[in-house]
Amino acid sequence: MARKLLTAKEVLGMAVGKTPADLRYDKNKDGKITSADALAYSKTAKAKMAQNRENRAVAASQKAADTANKQAQKQNEMQRARAASATPKQAAPKAAPTGPTQYGSMRTPPAPPPRGRFAKGGVAKKKVAAKKGKK
Repeated sequence: MARKLLTAKEVLGMAVGKTPADLRYDKNKDGKITSADALAYSKTAKAKMAQNRENRAVAASQKAADTANKQAQKQNEMQRARAASATPKQAAPKAAPTGPTQYGSMRTPPAPPPRGRFAKGGVAKKKVAAKKGKK
């Protein structure tokens, strides 16, 4: 019976006590599994084969998830298209102008010229001009 290939991460799990220790992975022959054994195991061909197997499994699951996401996106787009074609199109309300208007860059028209006694040529200025002329 072929034994299962372990990754260096699994051997490190033995070193910290997460999984039961297997002395077949004791590379430095000191009688216990340590991080040094995990490092030495990670450099062997068997560990690299196990890591490649794990990487392929992860890649396959990611590919399956990506395919499922693409299918869900496609369904959402089709539902939006159906909903858009089913509703009658209404004219969008006109937005207020935001750029320059007929008055330049201002949004409101300029204030009207002053009236009354302070306006150009108003009563107050005429009286002042009349007084100056009498002197």
